[in-house]
Amino acid sequence: MKTFLKILLAWALLALTTLASAQQKGVLPPPVISKDLATVRIVLKNVTETDSVSISTFGESLLSGVSMKRVSAKHLPLTQQQKNACTYELQVPVGITSSVEFYCISKDSLLQTLRLILVPGATVTCTCDVKKKKLIFHDTAGFAHLDENLTLYKEQFNPMYVLTPQCRDIYDVHPDSFGNIPPTLFADSLLRRYQEVLAEMNRDRRLCTEFKSIWKCEAANRMVSSASNYYYRWRQKNDQLFSEEDYMEVYKHFAELQPLADNTVFYSSELEDLERFYDRYAQFVHRTDVFQATEAVERYYQACCWASRIKQAPLYPRQLETVKELLPEYYEAIVEMNQQEEARLDSLRTQPDKGEICLLDRSLEGDSIMPALLQKYRGRLTAVLGETFIQLHDHSAYDWLRRQCKDKAQLVYLCGGLGAEEKRFRQHVHQWEGDHYFLMGYQYEELCRRFHAEDDDEFLLLFDADGRLIYRRTEGVGVQPLLDLLNQ
Repeated sequence: MKTFLKILLAWALLALTTLASAQQKGVLPPPVISKDLATVRIVLKNVTETDSVSISTFGESLLSGVSMKRVSAKHLPLTQQQKNACTYELQVPVGITSSVEFYCISKDSLLQTLRLILVPGATVTCTCDVKKKKLIFHDTAGFAHLDENLTLYKEQFNPMYVLTPQCRDIYDVHPDSFGNIPPTLFADSLLRRYQEVLAEMNRDRRLCTEFKSIWKCEAANRMVSSASNYYYRWRQKNDQLFSEEDYMEVYKHFAELQPLADNTVFYSSELEDLERFYDRYAQFVHRTDVFQATEAVERYYQACCWASRIKQAPLYPRQLETVKELLPEYYEAIVEMNQQEEARLDSLRTQPDKGEICLLDRSLEGDSIMPALLQKYRGRLTAVLGETFIQLHDHSAYDWLRRQCKDKAQLVYLCGGLGAEEKRFRQHVHQWEGDHYFLMGYQYEELCRRFHAEDDDEFLLLFDADGRLIYRRTEGVGVQPLLDLLNQ
């Protein structure tokens, strides 16, 4: 009997060791990278007016090559066994393992929202009985249980809401909602709430381990973003200047978290924001000496960095060769993105300008630079954005400012400084509204010195109709004052 107990104890210890090792490595495998399409079949049972049902989705991965919201569902013919059902099929070019939401809509009514793990070459099928409110999942990649959890419980445990019950969502963190506590205490409150919700999830037997892993990854990213937002708003409310030391102290509170130490991010909603997610934890929370990331995460991050460069300017052949050597699995996607950007710039050369390339006297120095620039805009509210690198694309700072200034203020874009190229400048500003100036290096550096913090190469300013400076973006001063002035 004692021998049997010893054997049983040994097996138990081995099982615990194996489990701990699996948890340390992560419960989700590395992503599949392939051009093979992911197949999604959605079977709707007991639904009326099937002709009006539409299946749509939103999102885009680095490798998809096409925005998935343009992927349409194919209505398959009914079989003899499916007289009360309607089957839709989608072929989705995800390119890499991804988490995607699908919306089943009949007229203006949402029948069902599905969150599914899509794997290139695999098929996921969801049978939805609209009348009985019952869902059944089948997934050739082995994620059926996870698909079910994500669809049924993601909203219930959404980190966007459950981590900050004091306010509408985790990013809407005004100090007034938290008793104006200091930023470090706010970070502590987020971590306490994180542990409370995680304990609740661990008691819930409906939830699989993979679902909890995804939740922890998403919560980690949301908490750090929220703590950063709170820091700036608290500083504004209490009329305190930005302090890098205090800012880093807030981030240190999340050092116990290592959300990129496994492959979970590929199965989460954070993949589209991986570059920012990675930078935030590597540079601020952990610093690079203790930061952990899997090889798959590291390689995808590097691919995202190359993709960001393309948004600024197409890559040179030598740079593409570097990508081919270091990241062969992403090479074709990077080349395709690069070709699309080159084609876009080529097409712009034959189109009329939306904005205007303006000239400023290049002999101007010191205090005379900005007054001479503003002379042209006397009598108008004028917003001035200065950047060293051309970053004019959708969702850039300039694109945001352009939309805010529409019919409210004159928009002026200044480019110059170290690394700025006039040829690239002329290519990018061609189709962007506003007045665009390429300044001499010393002129741009002088404006940086006068209108922003030392060693910073960007600035955002707003001048009134008389040329007086009424807003200047600095660390600790958000954009809300700018928006208030524009909307007066």
